[in-house]
Amino acid sequence: FPKKSIWENINYDSISNIMSILTTEPTIYNISYDTITKSVEIVIPSGFDQLDEDKVKVLEGLVDQIEITKNPVETRIKIQFTRSIEFQLLSDPIDNEIVFSFKRVNNTKPSDLVIVIDPGHGGKDNGASSKSGVREKDLNLIMGLKLETALKQLGYNIVMTRTTDVYYGLYERPAFANSINADMFISMHANSTTNPAVNGIEVLYCPATPENIKSVDQYPLAKLVMEEVLKATGGKERRIHKRPDLVVLNRTNMPAILVETGFMSNVDELRLIMDETYQNNFIKGIVNGVDRYFDLY
Repeated sequence: FPKKSIWENINYDSISNIMSILTTEPTIYNISYDTITKSVEIVIPSGFDQLDEDKVKVLEGLVDQIEITKNPVETRIKIQFTRSIEFQLLSDPIDNEIVFSFKRVNNTKPSDLVIVIDPGHGGKDNGASSKSGVREKDLNLIMGLKLETALKQLGYNIVMTRTTDVYYGLYERPAFANSINADMFISMHANSTTNPAVNGIEVLYCPATPENIKSVDQYPLAKLVMEEVLKATGGKERRIHKRPDLVVLNRTNMPAILVETGFMSNVDELRLIMDETYQNNFIKGIVNGVDRYFDLY
């Protein structure tokens, strides 16, 4: 038999933030909200055949995706949200329609949030090096520590992947951020290429695709940070770049970006990104972008 569309039995109004699941007959169920995963889960005992197993990206309003799993004992409906919510059950404990409303929790403060800052490379891994001997790993650490200080001053909880010249593997960095349930991951890097004329700021992100664990598109974070960095520095935007292949972006559970501060292979831009005033302005831009993201999302 062809698989049923979930929308035959699930109704979602993104304006009023109400969702309903039709059961056709009085049905007992359990509904709960997980504050860590930001998801509502509805468990219905076996015999519920109105929905087939499915996983659908919604990306509308506060709803990110809906996943339905089944086994001989029960059907589970998991609604993943993009932000923390509060929900209110509107249907009876046994009903022929499961209805709940929800709203975003808007009282999130910086002190409620954990941001992991990842100065790229380190230890045996120098990253790029300029002709004048500047090592990317050192510049990344300088910028990472400045970002730590600036975000802490606003009350954010900051955890660094490194604070000294040590090496951590690519897979260790996202695994660490995931293990502490961080709310955001920012990796600091500097660029380099064989063409010394190339310059400009880049912000890299991982789009939401079935091939990676990103359930929410990271573009809004990348865009906001780029906008604010350009305002703060007067620098040149090279691009906001999709990089679903980068481990630190595609294996982090939380919103994540990789910031390329400029090209070390460009003499003029290297001089700029080594200037402390410019560095401080750059950091101010990132901080403003982070603030805007948490205000909006």
